[in-house]
Amino acid sequence: MDVRKIRFSKRQEECLSYTLKGYSAKKIAQTLNLSPRTIERYLEDIKNKSGCRTKYQLLALFYKSK
Repeated sequence: MDVRKIRFSKRQEECLSYTLKGYSAKKIAQTLNLSPRTIERYLEDIKNKSGCRTKYQLLALFYKSK
């Protein structure tokens, strides 16, 4: 899958960026002033859009595409 063709919302892109930097959902939530559950939902939506089941598959997909 070509991840460059997937459309993410601004918040999804922010969450993905922080996730790729190694931030936890809790740390992302603190940084963006949102609840951890909201961040988990964004990350779940990102995984669904990219066809990944786990956070590690998601990370591998995005690192491989760079």
